[in-house]
Parts: sequence; C-alpha cells; structure tokens
Amino acid sequence: MAEKKTVSQILIERFLKDVDEKESMPWQRPYKRYNAFNWSTGTPYRGINRIMLDFGEYLTANQLNQYNKEHNEDFRFQKGIQWLPVVFYKNEEKEVGFDELCEVISSDVDPNREGYLGYSGAWAYYHLEDGRYIKKRSILRYSDVAERHYFMNSKGEYLPSKVESGEVEITLSEPSKVIMDYIDRSGVNVNDYYIGTPCYEPWRDTVCLNRHSVSEEAYFSTAFHELGHSTGAANRLNRPGITRNYKMGSEGYAVEECIAEICAYLCCAECGIHDFTTSGTMSYDNNIAYVQSWKKHIKDFDKEFIYICSQADKAFSMIMGMDI
Repeated sequence: MAEKKTVSQILIERFLKDVDEKESMPWQRPYKRYNAFNWSTGTPYRGINRIMLDFGEYLTANQLNQYNKEHNEDFRFQKGIQWLPVVFYKNEEKEVGFDELCEVISSDVDPNREGYLGYSGAWAYYHLEDGRYIKKRSILRYSDVAERHYFMNSKGEYLPSKVESGEVEITLSEPSKVIMDYIDRSGVNVNDYYIGTPCYEPWRDTVCLNRHSVSEEAYFSTAFHELGHSTGAANRLNRPGITRNYKMGSEGYAVEECIAEICAYLCCAECGIHDFTTSGTMSYDNNIAYVQSWKKHIKDFDKEFIYICSQADKAFSMIMGMDI
C-alpha cells in the first residue's frame, strides 16, 4: 500500500506541477493573481492559497450543493473541471485527566491554576473555569475547490459572478502610496539613492533602493522585496532569517529570501504590477536557472513551505496596513 501523502506534500506537488507547466515561478506572474476569494463567503484567500490560486471565485462541492438547496437551483460540475487544494487549519480539542497532564507537562502542575498550563508536542494544555483539563491543537487540512465558471445549470447558465454583480469589489492599490504609508507606520529607514544591488541592512534597519532601475515596475517590485525583509525585524514580525542574520547560501537565508519573494509578489499583484524583477531574480543569468534553483528549495522546504507562505502573507499584510 502506498504511503499516504501529507498535506504539505500534496500542496508542494501541485505547486511544482504548476511551475513545470508554466515554466516560471507563480510569483513571476503577478498579472495572473489578485485576491482569489471564496464565492460562497466572499472572503479572500490567504497564505499559500493566494499563491496556489489564480484570481477567481472558488467554492467547494459542499458549498455548491448548499447554494442549490437554498435557491432551488441545479448547478452541476462541467466536464474537465479542475479541482485545486485550499489549505486551512482545523482546531481539535480533547478533554484530559489530571494524571495525563502531569505526565506530559510537569509532575508539579498546580491543579488550581486556571488558563494556559503548558505545551507538549502539537498540544497546548488548559485548565478551564468549569474545572476540566483540555488539550488543543490545530491540524493542517485541505479541501478541493473549483472556479465558478466550471458550474452550469440546466438552462446553460454559469454560476453568477459576484465581481460582475458588484457584491465583491476589486480595487488596485497605488504602489508609491503603499510604500510611503508603510515607511511612516514602521519607521524603517530608506536610502532611495543607493548605487548597487538593492538590499536590506538589518543592523541599520535600512532598505537601500536604486532609483536607476530598468523600469518603474522593476523599481517597485524590488522595493517590495526589500521592504518584505524589513518586516522581519525584531520590533516587527521578529523572523529568525532577519534577527539571526543568516549567511548567504544557508537554509535559513533561503527561507527568508523565499518569504521576501512571495511578499513582493503579493504586493505586486495587489498593485497591478506585471513586471516582477527583484534583487532575487537579478542573481540569475536566465529564467531557467532561477526556476530550477527555486524548485530545489521548495522541495527541500517540505512542510516548512506552509510556514514560509504564512510569514510572507503576514509581511504582505503589514506592508499593506491590513490586519495580520
């Protein structure tokens, strides 16, 4: 019997399949992305789901069935439907005895102390006001979704678009305003007249940008990459890749670079920037070498890739002034 794949393995396989088919990393295609959102709830997807899904209106089979039931409709899947995985965390809670608590946390746990008691493995242990002891954890899960144009009713009508109806509004942000707002909020220093490859200097909390870029879009995409690094400072998101100042070529350095690349891509997609050129892409002579290098990194990251995408999403939200 074949070994069951983990959620991370399923997502990475799907991600790399997309890379092989398009011969480019998803973040090199910001023109293909915006906030893909759930058609049923109108809520934009976050984290790795932003990267896995092109702009569109997606829903699960269960959500379609629920819509049909509530509206007396008969929308059905069309031939050639493409199902894509969407990641989410499912909370699990179990009641435990005090003896188990003492075994996994500490033998000298105060039985009268309420609230959070400790952490063991994936489980967090609590003493509730009603006297019960429980453990909680979040389990990574995924569900399959498809874009709404794969659903049609008996009249030959597609599932209606909530963008076209105005229920969900799509707007683009102005990149220079986004950057200035983030600088004002964060207090990061910016040297806008740097002569050389743009970079972020953690010891000075300074982003160095080169105004002599090949294009305005290249300038902005590079700026978003370096500002993405700056969100990792200790007084912001406190990421090890910045606070520990990993050496170039190390695994920790690759993780931080991937976070910055994805963060820049999300910002570019939000601002309608198509020309994705960052200090990361500048390190390669051609696109093939760039793609092959990142494909290897993605495979090596394994389950940490989910963490990377989550951190990139937090960095993006901080730059955009959104809730994290």
